[in-house]
Amino acid sequence: MFKKIALKFLTIFIPRKENNYRPKFLESNFLIYYLVFLLILKIFVFAVLIHLPNTVFFADISHSSLIRLTNEERGLIGVSSLRENELLNQAAYLKAQDMMNRIISATKALRG
Repeated sequence: MFKKIALKFLTIFIPRKENNYRPKFLESNFLIYYLVFLLILKIFVFAVLIHLPNTVFFADISHSSLIRLTNEERGLIGVSSLRENELLNQAAYLKAQDMMNRIISATKALRG
Protein backbone atom coordinates (compact mmCIF):
# COMPACT_ATOMS: atom_id res chain seq x y z
CA MET A 1 0.00 0.00 0.00
CA PHE A 2 2.68 2.46 1.04
CA LYS A 3 4.83 1.43 -1.92
CA LYS A 4 1.97 2.21 -4.33
CA ILE A 5 1.50 5.66 -2.81
CA ALA A 6 5.24 6.33 -2.94
CA LEU A 7 5.42 5.29 -6.61
CA LYS A 8 2.43 7.52 -7.44
CA PHE A 9 4.11 10.42 -5.65
CA LEU A 10 7.34 9.83 -7.56
CA THR A 11 5.46 9.68 -10.87
CA ILE A 12 3.75 12.98 -10.13
CA PHE A 13 6.76 14.97 -8.93
CA ILE A 14 10.01 13.28 -10.04
CA PRO A 15 11.24 12.78 -13.63
CA ARG A 16 11.41 9.00 -14.16
CA LYS A 17 11.31 6.48 -16.95
CA GLU A 18 7.70 5.59 -15.97
CA ASN A 19 6.50 9.14 -16.65
CA ASN A 20 8.67 9.60 -19.76
CA TYR A 21 10.97 11.85 -17.71
CA ARG A 22 8.21 14.43 -17.47
CA PRO A 23 6.56 14.76 -14.05
CA LYS A 24 2.78 14.84 -14.13
CA PHE A 25 2.60 18.10 -12.19
CA LEU A 26 4.13 19.89 -15.17
CA GLU A 27 1.15 18.97 -17.33
CA SER A 28 -1.26 21.87 -17.67
CA ASN A 29 -4.35 20.08 -16.31
CA PHE A 30 -2.57 19.02 -13.14
CA LEU A 31 -1.28 22.55 -12.54
CA ILE A 32 -4.75 24.00 -13.00
CA TYR A 33 -6.26 21.49 -10.55
CA TYR A 34 -3.45 22.13 -8.10
CA LEU A 35 -3.93 25.90 -8.30
CA VAL A 36 -7.70 25.56 -7.86
CA PHE A 37 -7.10 23.31 -4.86
CA LEU A 38 -4.70 25.84 -3.33
CA LEU A 39 -7.16 28.68 -3.94
CA ILE A 40 -10.00 26.76 -2.27
CA LEU A 41 -7.70 25.86 0.62
CA LYS A 42 -6.66 29.50 1.04
CA ILE A 43 -10.29 30.68 1.04
CA PHE A 44 -11.18 28.01 3.61
CA VAL A 45 -8.26 28.88 5.89
CA PHE A 46 -9.02 32.59 5.56
CA ALA A 47 -12.67 31.98 6.48
CA VAL A 48 -11.65 29.92 9.52
CA LEU A 49 -9.20 32.59 10.66
CA ILE A 50 -11.86 35.28 10.32
CA HIS A 51 -14.42 33.20 12.25
CA LEU A 52 -12.14 31.71 14.92
CA PRO A 53 -11.62 34.84 17.06
CA ASN A 54 -15.43 35.10 17.43
CA THR A 55 -15.72 31.66 19.02
CA VAL A 56 -15.74 30.83 22.72
CA PHE A 57 -12.07 29.87 22.55
CA PHE A 58 -11.25 33.58 22.49
CA ALA A 59 -13.82 34.77 25.01
CA ASP A 60 -12.95 38.13 26.52
CA ILE A 61 -13.74 37.69 30.21
CA SER A 62 -12.19 39.40 33.20
CA HIS A 63 -11.63 37.78 36.55
CA SER A 64 -14.32 39.94 38.17
CA SER A 65 -16.95 38.90 35.61
CA LEU A 66 -15.80 35.28 35.96
CA ILE A 67 -16.35 35.46 39.73
CA ARG A 68 -19.72 37.15 39.22
CA LEU A 69 -20.89 34.49 36.74
CA THR A 70 -19.59 31.69 38.95
CA ASN A 71 -21.37 33.13 41.99
CA GLU A 72 -24.62 33.35 40.01
CA GLU A 73 -24.35 29.64 39.17
CA ARG A 74 -23.35 28.74 42.73
CA GLY A 75 -26.36 30.72 44.02
CA LEU A 76 -28.69 28.72 41.80
CA ILE A 77 -27.54 25.45 43.34
CA GLY A 78 -27.43 26.81 46.91
CA VAL A 79 -23.67 26.90 47.43
CA SER A 80 -21.92 29.81 49.15
CA SER A 81 -20.41 32.44 46.88
CA LEU A 82 -16.74 32.95 46.13
CA ARG A 83 -14.74 36.04 46.97
CA GLU A 84 -11.54 37.38 45.52
CA ASN A 85 -8.22 36.52 47.10
CA GLU A 86 -5.26 38.70 46.16
CA LEU A 87 -2.73 35.93 46.84
CA LEU A 88 -4.57 33.56 44.48
CA ASN A 89 -4.87 36.33 41.88
CA GLN A 90 -1.09 36.85 42.02
CA ALA A 91 -0.45 33.10 41.72
CA ALA A 92 -2.78 32.87 38.73
CA TYR A 93 -1.07 35.87 37.10
CA LEU A 94 2.39 34.33 37.59
CA LYS A 95 1.20 30.99 36.19
CA ALA A 96 -0.27 32.72 33.13
CA GLN A 97 3.03 34.58 32.62
CA ASP A 98 4.96 31.30 32.91
CA MET A 99 2.69 29.60 30.37
CA MET A 100 3.07 32.52 27.96
CA ASN A 101 6.86 32.51 28.34
CA ARG A 102 6.96 28.77 27.62
CA ILE A 103 4.83 29.22 24.50
CA ILE A 104 7.09 32.02 23.27
CA SER A 105 10.22 29.94 23.98
CA ALA A 106 8.80 26.91 22.19
CA THR A 107 7.80 29.04 19.19
CA LYS A 108 11.28 30.56 18.98
CA ALA A 109 12.87 27.11 19.23
CA LEU A 110 10.71 25.82 16.38
CA ARG A 111 11.59 28.78 14.17
CA GLY A 112 15.27 28.19 14.49
